[in-house]
Amino acid sequence: MIAAFLKRVPLAFWLALAAVAALGLYHRQAVRSATSEARSKLKADIEAEAAKTGRQADAATRAVLTCQGEWNRESGRCVR
Repeated sequence: MIAAFLKRVPLAFWLALAAVAALGLYHRQAVRSATSEARSKLKADIEAEAAKTGRQADAATRAVLTCQGEWNRESGRCVR
């Protein structure tokens, strides 16, 4: 019964089904690729910001440690 039904289905149906499946697979691959690229860019941006923040924190720490007077926390300056 199923074999008879499959024999009666026109070739155009099978071609259309194959085209839809191919387009679906292409779309899935494109979405995965775009997601992966976006994730990589976001990770790079986060790492760059962390490095920048770390450098700023290092500079602030050095400023506090090299202060010859007293560090004023309110103004963020060394007071002699």
